Amino acid sequence: MEDFQGEKTLPATPRKRREAREKGQVPKSKEINSSLVLLFALVGMYISVRWMFSSLATLLTRFVGGANNAALTIETVSQTFLEATVIVLKGFAPCLAVIFLIALAASFGQVGFTISFEPLTPKLDRIDPIKGVKKLFSLRGVMNCVMSLGKLSIIGGIAYLLIVGQMDSYAAMVDQTVWQILVGICKAMFQLVFWIALALMLLAVLDYGYQWWQHEKDLKMTRREVMEEMKRSEGDPQVKARVKQIQREMSRRRMLHKVPEADVVVTNPTHYAVALQYVAKKMGAPKVVAKGKNLLAKRIKEIARSNNVPVVENPPLARTLYKTVEVGDDVPASLYRAVAQVMAHIYRLRQMARAQQIT
Repeated sequence: MEDFQGEKTLPATPRKRREAREKGQVPKSKEINSSLVLLFALVGMYISVRWMFSSLATLLTRFVGGANNAALTIETVSQTFLEATVIVLKGFAPCLAVIFLIALAASFGQVGFTISFEPLTPKLDRIDPIKGVKKLFSLRGVMNCVMSLGKLSIIGGIAYLLIVGQMDSYAAMVDQTVWQILVGICKAMFQLVFWIALALMLLAVLDYGYQWWQHEKDLKMTRREVMEEMKRSEGDPQVKARVKQIQREMSRRRMLHKVPEADVVVTNPTHYAVALQYVAKKMGAPKVVAKGKNLLAKRIKEIARSNNVPVVENPPLARTLYKTVEVGDDVPASLYRAVAQVMAHIYRLRQMARAQQIT
């Protein structure tokens, strides 16, 4: 009873999942995007920085050498600055393109292709301070806090281990050239960021697992919600029953309007009544135009008698026709003989009636 009233224990229906997706409510971890972007940005930088530094060093050497042989002018300085800018752009452009593609791939890999403007719609409950405090101390808020502390711990721990582990190499930089020191610092920074990116990737996988679990939990439904959704998608059972009842009544009226056109009504005599029609030039076999049981059978016989349609008692044929032939269908070949006998009897009666009228 508790589950029916308010306990969310049932998995979400496809319709609720679709509606949640349309509103932008999908399991997604921002940590996966940031860690992948950081990792591939590092790889791109590692590939492009060496070429970029070498090109800048060549440009600077040429500029300094030219400055010793000729006077500096605005044109030479501007030209050198422009060349340096082009070198930097060439170095960073592929890296930025890779970062953009990786960010798109990370988002698409998690949620697929979905566009929703629902999160951008302004809502007053988003600035409600009470709800804000509740979110802060909710399980999701606690997990966000844990993730932030986890990232700080990972970054600090990896930085401490790498720095302590390479103290000897840092001390040896005293006897190295400026270029060697710069290269050593860049390598140390790349190594630090690389290990941090890998650690954050592992943390991002754990965060995605939590986000997926939380999303499934938020989508769970009570039995009442499932029943209400079934009513919306399939229709209210009471309304459907009423519609079916109206359809049956309309079909019954159309059927009763066909009774005056019948050639004969075969009865049980009380429980069943089946109206048959046969037009020799239009029909290959007699056709059932109406049939009924109990009260409906009584109504068919009343309409038949009021319209001078013969009513013939033949219990076996009436029962068989009622159970095996639908309204609008032809009489099956197995019943041709029995129906033909009834129709022949009716034709004889009609001929006798005409002969009496003539005499």
